[in-house]
This record gives sequence, C-alpha cells and structure tokens, in this order.
Amino acid sequence: MKPPRSVWFVATVFLFTIAIGEALFLINLKMQLESKEKAYSGLLKSIEGITNSVSILIKYDNGTKTWFNNTRVPVGWSLFNLTNYVTNGRVDYQTTFGVFITGINGVGSHDTYYWIWYRWDPVKKDWMLGETGCDSYFLNDGDVLAWYLVDTSSWPPEKP
Repeated sequence: MKPPRSVWFVATVFLFTIAIGEALFLINLKMQLESKEKAYSGLLKSIEGITNSVSILIKYDNGTKTWFNNTRVPVGWSLFNLTNYVTNGRVDYQTTFGVFITGINGVGSHDTYYWIWYRWDPVKKDWMLGETGCDSYFLNDGDVLAWYLVDTSSWPPEKP
C-alpha cells in the first residue's frame, strides 16, 4: 500500500526546508569568516610599521632542530630579546663585554661545544656567522637567524 500524496509532499517540504536552512547557515558562516579575515588583515597591516616578522632556528648538538617561523616582534628588539621570547626565558648567559649565551632550553655549552648564532644571507644563499654579540644585533623585517650548539674545536665551525 502506497502512502498518501500528502505524506510525500510533507516529507519533500521538510527536506527542502532543511536544505535551505543548511545553505543559509553555510552562507552566514562564510560571511563571518570573511569578516574575521578582513579584520585580521587590517590588524596585521596596522602593526606592520611597529613590528618585524622574523624566523629563528635553534639547532642542538644532537641534530634536533626547532623553528619559530614568521614570529612578530617589536621593532628595536635584539636577537637576545627574540631568543628569550621564543624560549619563554629559558636562556642562560653571561655578561662581560656583552651577552654571551651559555645555554638554551636547558642545554648548555660543554667541552668544545658553544652556542653560536648565524644569519641567513638571501643574496649569498648561505649562513653567515653572527657579526656581533646577540644583544647588539637588532632585528630586521624578514631576518632568518639560527642558534647552533656546535663544536668549535675547528674554525670556522660547521654551519646550521
């Protein structure tokens, strides 16, 4: 026995109503996401002049690497500030003629292994040994830097 036409009609209207509701929900969701994306883009634009976007690698003597990519930091920060920031303050250091890093994230210098910093040179496409102490190197937008716990028994040391 076939169900009456009215049952089919009600079922069709019900499913059609659900489909329209889902379509409206998805349209609303898309509009909200676009609005948030615009707000985020606007916020990023507004802080571009007062922040730098930098990336930093921390490479340990066992080969473990940790990257902190596209990290936004205030203009005027040094590599030392950045290192403290990305490690949540887990930096050991001495000050004599500037800051000398002796440990990062609980991993300290030992034997002939010391923490050395490098800067990526996009023109030469190579890592360059840090030119100054980490507290004297002020970050530039787009910098790619590295700390490497490396064997310094031969010079120059291995690059990251």
